[in-house]
Amino acid sequence: EIKNANTAIASKDMSETTVNEIIIKNCKTAFASFQKKAEYGPARIHIKNYKTISIKELTSIDEKSKVIFKK
Repeated sequence: EIKNANTAIASKDMSETTVNEIIIKNCKTAFASFQKKAEYGPARIHIKNYKTISIKELTSIDEKSKVIFKK
């Protein structure tokens, strides 16, 4: 469970993050995936079984990175 954060889960610069069974409460952004440095590649987040409560945006993703929701 993550509460009261600006960004709950972030992945950057070729990182691959896997999230399973998480509750996100009172956060600005639930999931952010982006490339910060030009010499690195895009990032990915794989998400399964999540719940959000009182968030402003579900995802923040740059043009090459990904957030993948699995069933």
